[in-house]
Amino acid sequence: MSPSSLRITRLSTVLFALVGCLVVITPFAQKASALVVTDGDCSVTYDDGAGGDANSGVVVTDIGADCVVRFTRAGGTRTTWTKPLGVTSVRVLLVGGGGDSGLSGSAGKGAGGGGQVVEQLSYAFTSAEQSVHMLPYEGGSTSASYFDPATSGLATVSAKSGGEGSTSDTTGGDDNGGSGGGASAKSTGRLNAGGVGVGTVGLGYAGGSSSNTASAGAGGGGGGGACSIGQAGNGTTGGDGGAGCSSDITGSTQFYGGGGGGGGSTPGIGQHGGGNGSSGTIGNNGVDNTGGGAGAPTTGSSVSEGGDGVVIVRYTPSVVDVTPPTLTLAASSSTSNSTAISFTLTGNEAINCATLSSSSGVDFTFTNISSITSIVQTSSSVCTINAVSTAVAGTPRTSTLTRNSSFSVSDTAGNAQTAVSGSPSSVTVTIADTTAPNLTLAAISTSSTSTSIAFSISSNEAIDCSTLSSSQFTTTNIASIDSIVQTNSTTCRVNATSTATAGGGSVTSSLTASGSFSLSDSAGNAQTTLGGGTISISVNVPLSDTTPPAASWSSGASNGFSSSFTLTFSETVSGLSSSDFTNSGTATGCTFSPSGSSGTSITVSVTCTGAGTLIARLNVNAVQDAAGNQGPTSASSAASTTLTCPIASSVSVRGSLRSMKSVGSASVSKVGNTTGIAQVPRMTTNGGWNWVSGATGTSRTIDGVAWNFSSQRATSLPSGTRVTVRAVGDGVGIQANPQKMSDRGGANGMFSENAVVGVAGAQLVTTDDGCTYGQMCPNRGQFKISFSPAATDPILHFSGLGGGGFNSSNNGKSTSWTEFQVMNPGVTLTLLGQKNLRLVGSNRIELVSKNPTANCSTTSNGYGATASAGCGSVKFSGTFSEITLQADLGSVNNGNPYIGGRLEDAFIIAATVNVAQRLVVVTTTSTTTTTIPATTTTTIPASTSTTVAPTTTSAPTTTVPGSCPSNNNSNNNNNSNNNNNSNNNNNSNNNNNSNNNSNNNSNTSGGGSSGGAVDAYRVDGAKDLSVVTPDGPAKVNPLNGLVVPSNGFNTNSLVILDPKSKKWTSSYTDSSGKYTVVDGQVVVEPASGSSEVTMKQFTFKITDNDGSSVVSSHSVLIAALDALPEDIGPVVAQESTDSFSFKPGSQVNIAFADVFDALPGETLVPSSFGFVGPNGKSVKRLVTPQGTWVYENGRIRFKPIRGFTGYVRTPVSIKNSKGVLRNDSISLTISSSAPTLPATGAQNRVLLEYGL
Repeated sequence: MSPSSLRITRLSTVLFALVGCLVVITPFAQKASALVVTDGDCSVTYDDGAGGDANSGVVVTDIGADCVVRFTRAGGTRTTWTKPLGVTSVRVLLVGGGGDSGLSGSAGKGAGGGGQVVEQLSYAFTSAEQSVHMLPYEGGSTSASYFDPATSGLATVSAKSGGEGSTSDTTGGDDNGGSGGGASAKSTGRLNAGGVGVGTVGLGYAGGSSSNTASAGAGGGGGGGACSIGQAGNGTTGGDGGAGCSSDITGSTQFYGGGGGGGGSTPGIGQHGGGNGSSGTIGNNGVDNTGGGAGAPTTGSSVSEGGDGVVIVRYTPSVVDVTPPTLTLAASSSTSNSTAISFTLTGNEAINCATLSSSSGVDFTFTNISSITSIVQTSSSVCTINAVSTAVAGTPRTSTLTRNSSFSVSDTAGNAQTAVSGSPSSVTVTIADTTAPNLTLAAISTSSTSTSIAFSISSNEAIDCSTLSSSQFTTTNIASIDSIVQTNSTTCRVNATSTATAGGGSVTSSLTASGSFSLSDSAGNAQTTLGGGTISISVNVPLSDTTPPAASWSSGASNGFSSSFTLTFSETVSGLSSSDFTNSGTATGCTFSPSGSSGTSITVSVTCTGAGTLIARLNVNAVQDAAGNQGPTSASSAASTTLTCPIASSVSVRGSLRSMKSVGSASVSKVGNTTGIAQVPRMTTNGGWNWVSGATGTSRTIDGVAWNFSSQRATSLPSGTRVTVRAVGDGVGIQANPQKMSDRGGANGMFSENAVVGVAGAQLVTTDDGCTYGQMCPNRGQFKISFSPAATDPILHFSGLGGGGFNSSNNGKSTSWTEFQVMNPGVTLTLLGQKNLRLVGSNRIELVSKNPTANCSTTSNGYGATASAGCGSVKFSGTFSEITLQADLGSVNNGNPYIGGRLEDAFIIAATVNVAQRLVVVTTTSTTTTTIPATTTTTIPASTSTTVAPTTTSAPTTTVPGSCPSNNNSNNNNNSNNNNNSNNNNNSNNNNNSNNNSNNNSNTSGGGSSGGAVDAYRVDGAKDLSVVTPDGPAKVNPLNGLVVPSNGFNTNSLVILDPKSKKWTSSYTDSSGKYTVVDGQVVVEPASGSSEVTMKQFTFKITDNDGSSVVSSHSVLIAALDALPEDIGPVVAQESTDSFSFKPGSQVNIAFADVFDALPGETLVPSSFGFVGPNGKSVKRLVTPQGTWVYENGRIRFKPIRGFTGYVRTPVSIKNSKGVLRNDSISLTISSSAPTLPATGAQNRVLLEYGL
């Protein structure tokens, strides 16, 4: 048997039917009793049902090209054999069991016949897998051995058993296979011959007759053989058995089915497995597995046994191919002048091309190949792959087909091959270029302050700039064309000199193609048409003055809320306007009015609407001198001036339509600042940048750092404003990790305020793809900064505008930087702070010195830089949903051009936006007011009292919100009641309330008295306030006043904070009542029997449809409509400013819990609370120009300076138990009276009826 062929039929399945059960044994089954009989490459797996032994009856023999399996287990146990896969026919030999000797007789018993021998040289099967039942019967059995296919329609092959020898002296032996021999016997003193056995030709031959010539020891007849008759006995000599049949099925010739020898004094000889006869009482048994008949004894009653039958199967095993093909990939030709190209895949045997895929990334990957058009089986072992190259005319391409990692091709036997030699395989495709290039003329920069100007000619393909000359242009106001330089394969740079002169004003220098213009591509195709028409550059060369103007301030003279200053410049300037000034102090609503826009000395008048400090500030680069130098280079500020108000001498109280019956004891509890509600007028982005969903763009690695192009990152401010930075174009990108502004050298004094230094901004990059070092590369892409909702007067902060590269191998030194062209039309820019940054014109942000490092705090690096990087803050006046900055990349060569990996500029950007402020109702102490039908007296500090007579109209008194009260405080009503307020303090203010009506009421007790001191408080809006009467539940909407994101809130996510458990929940109950979330709102059910005026606040959290959460709070005023405090003005739906309000001159005392609310699972550490001073340190006592802040024993106190009214704010901080620092701020409005707001907006009818 060939050792190189794998014969899959070597392992067969044998099934045994034991005692009515069918046991299936498969190769390598888990049954412990399964045995595998092997010889050479042949093996059979079987199970005898008893653990197996060496005599289990299955023998396999490897005889070279064939396998022989002998089934010898007789006794009625059937064996089921599964034909091996691939074998279509077998050779079968069956031998029946030999016959036993005769049972009795006085002498000369007959011998047993041999079993029938049946051989079928080719037994054909009809399917790949078929089972055969086979059983070789034992000697002496009357059953035939058989070979019986389990599949219906196939014939059964069987072989009969040999016949039993005769026991009678008158009859012959049995006729079955080979007949048994006859017997001899003694009867009445004489001998009779036994009968002759009868045989059937083709089944077995007859046995011989017995002898009749001897009186004792007569010879019995020999048993018939499968292929010959038995011999008759002769006297005392037994007859020999008949011959068996021969077969070479086992590989050598062997006889089967011989007859046994007859008994006698001289025993007969058994043939071919038949037992010899005997002269005694026991004959010889037939040989097992040959079907030999039993030899007969002479006397006695013993029976000799015939030999067992056998079933032998011989087959030639199938040879199966299990070796995958060897494959080679090759281009049909290494070159081509057509885009139609082909490759061949050749196997060392027949392969199946149909399994190959024409899609890229399956079996093959493509390089400069647009598609595979077809895969054709050109022979049994060759696949031809037809493809299309991406080569275009004039641009040769190497088109390459490469084996992909998932490649697989099978041969016809199904063996898959994943390896290919010759991969990758390439074809160089060259298409003749016969088309002239498309050319466009443009200006490198549309304006210049130098006579050296430049234009560019760009092409859609590679061009040869040496085919162009200066004579092929028509010029206007151009003295000369100095050179034409090839900056890259598709661009020519035309350097020229303008006729402009220093100080001579603006000159327009123009260039256009002449009639002789001709420029060829690299294939020699000439183009005589130049797109773009006439291109102009505005040239204005300044005088040699490069010193920017400086500014200084005189001391300001103030009168109330007005002040004036003298602003002196170092030289004559122009361009000054009121928008160039800001107030960096605490006074509010300041308007600046300069006396002129040009000159060296200008008077600046300032009017403010709120008290505080006035620090007049002139913005950076607000003016310019005659040479165009902008100044001042840093913001210039005047000395601080304090705008103050006199101490208020009265608190005005409006009238009301409500009944003047007794209110009882009414109290208003605290409502404090809550984490998540903005407390400051402006907020700056600080970290929290995340990729916008689905907008991570394409990642590219530059100098070891991954940048994402065509991407977006966004962050949200606590106020709800969402700021998004989007990189648009292949030359601009965003980095995943934010950086602090200080990481690029940003420092105090460089930005609009010092706090910007510490914020974490978004990292951006401008790249140099396609640029030539040493020149300006315009429009590398755009950065779009968007605001939701729209931002008013946003400020963008930049840090680290500058970079470069150094290559030591060729002394390559180049620096680079980013400049911005603001694409929003009509924008007004103001530089609020800078380092090497300036504004040019109305819409451009540039460096002052254009040879920068990458750091704003150093001018030294290895690239030959002479200036620091650019840092600064730029205000964009107006309201913006989006600001678009076109990024231009400039570079300077400080040696040879840098030829390293990439020359890019990475920098940081952050944004500051206005925060819509909100006010909630806050008081320092409980308020008690007693009202009787006659008069009402309200007692306030500083011995000031106000008497209010009963009224029938709702005429509000004069109020002064957020500013100073006048010295003559008059309350003028249009009703019939006149109120005269007087006080006995030593203040010089005269407060007289006069009216022309006839009724005059003096300030007397009238039987009524004050129940206690009253502190003024404010209700400056109702978006954060709802009024609920104690009569029953009411539904309030806490989302009023929140800035709604563009994607909207998910109202199903609304939860409220249980003040006891500090856990988010949908319902909780406290002393004021029950609060339950229902349908995106909160149902407030006041506690039963409540008669007090109670102000409560609940904290809530809601998630927008992008998954971002907002934590805020809402105030609820629980009061009967006729029991509301007098000083609560109309509750209106208007924007509020979220601050505490107090009357002037009194110390403000705030509970620690009014400022910070612990979030769920958080524990705050009160001892870590502090005010954040100018140096950034947290202190317990802080002195400011408006007054003094003190934190002691869990209380926050503010004592304003005498006479101060207006707005004051201080940042505060605290740590939680895990050491995490939280920041917030406290805003106070110190007012002289409680303001009364107009009743605007659609209100509940009952509330309007009661003036609410």
